[in-house]
Parts: sequence; structure tokens; C-alpha cells
Amino acid sequence: MRYHRMYLTNINCTAIGFLDHSLNQDCEGPWENGYAERLIRILRAEEVYLNNHEDITEARVRIGHFITQVCHQKRPHSALGHLTPMEFQKQNLD
Repeated sequence: MRYHRMYLTNINCTAIGFLDHSLNQDCEGPWENGYAERLIRILRAEEVYLNNHEDITEARVRIGHFITQVCHQKRPHSALGHLTPMEFQKQNLD
């Protein structure tokens, strides 16, 4: 059974540190939260839709791994000068 739609609907952006536009009455739509919308799109395309999660626990573990291991350590971000967040942090905070 696929739980990704229910899981992503429930967490939206709040569980990963972003404000969900549907919960913020000051925001008028998804364009108000572009970084979070982009992350959710990448998450769905590269992790959720490619895997068949057996239950919500597995979905949480796999999505958490994707964010911490892939998005933060392996995937370059154009907003960071095409560095991964870890490379950017080492370069600018050390």
C-alpha cells in the first residue's frame, strides 16, 4: 500500500522547518513559499513516487534519509552556488 500521499499531505512543509502555505493565512498561494514547494517537488519525484513504502513508518524513515543524506549531502543547490548544503556550510562557516 502506498502511504506517501497521506504522509506528504500531513507533514507538508512544517515538519521539515518550512511554513506550510495552507496553514499561514498571510500567504496567498504556493508561490509565497518557493523553496519549500521546490523541496516537496524534488522529494516526490526522486523518493516518494519511485518507492513503494509498506507503511507510514517506512515512509518516514525513507523520506528522512532522503532529506538528510541526499538533499543535504549529495544534491547540489543552485541557490548555494551549485554546492551541496554540507559543502556550503564547510566553506562558509569553518
